[in-house]
Amino acid sequence: KRTRTPVPSAAGSGVPSTMSSSLPTRPRTGLSILGVCLSLMAIAIVSSFAIPAFFERPSVTLESAADLFAKDIVDLQNQAFLNFETVELRFLDGGDGYTGHHKDGSLLPAPTGDGTFRREYSFNAVFRGVRMDVIELGEGNTLRFDRQGLALTSMRVLFSYEGGTCEVRVEEGSGRVIIEDVVEAE
Repeated sequence: KRTRTPVPSAAGSGVPSTMSSSLPTRPRTGLSILGVCLSLMAIAIVSSFAIPAFFERPSVTLESAADLFAKDIVDLQNQAFLNFETVELRFLDGGDGYTGHHKDGSLLPAPTGDGTFRREYSFNAVFRGVRMDVIELGEGNTLRFDRQGLALTSMRVLFSYEGGTCEVRVEEGSGRVIIEDVVEAE
């Protein structure tokens, strides 16, 4: 803390001058801009290696694909129930993804609100290489939900990626989605 004390001027003019007296000060503490920049640069360098390595693990990719698939199925059920209409989940050829449709065949809007309801793994960098194999499905290559959001058939799908697998099942009626544990390649 600093104080200023008026002192009579040496010139004798009667006009006071000010002299600074200071108490002991503490040394500066805190971060410098350079320190912050170096810390951020180190975090960026470590992240540039760690994040891709994390997402390249087959178990992470398979879990993410299965979770997104389950979320999309629930979104379809909700759309069927809220709009009181039959909706369909159709699988793309070659196990590359799926699309959501109205009963008349037109594409549903995407759950995120932008574009149409279409997941195509070959165009998604995170899921590139993921494959879906439909193991069991009622009629055709389509999973249907009625106007109450109930699944009209059961379904089993096997996701595969770099030798690992993950199975997703949908129960007939309730439409409950069950995700089995990921089995990694040995």
